[in-house]
Amino acid sequence: MVTTKDRCFTQLRLSKTTRTVQLEKAISEHPAESKRERIVHLMEKSGMQNSNNHDWQLWQQHNHPVEILNTTMFYQKMEYIYRNPAITLTY
Repeated sequence: MVTTKDRCFTQLRLSKTTRTVQLEKAISEHPAESKRERIVHLMEKSGMQNSNNHDWQLWQQHNHPVEILNTTMFYQKMEYIYRNPAITLTY
C-alpha cells in the first residue's frame, strides 16, 4: 500500500533529481558562470565522498521532514529557522 508520505518522498526525490541534472548542465556549460570551476570542483568532491552518488552531489543527504502537529511545535520550528538562517558562502 502506497501512503501519502511515500508519495511525498518519491515526489521530492524526483524533483531533486530533475533539478540536479538541470543545474549541473547549466553550471557546467554556461560560459559566463564566473565560479563554474569552483562550483564543479566542490560538487564533484562531495559526490566522491558519498557512496549514494555517481559523480555529483548538490543536495544534502539527510532530509527528514517532520509533520507539524500543533501550534507549539510550529513556533518551535519557526524559532529554530529564525535563529539559524541560511548563509551565503563566499570563496
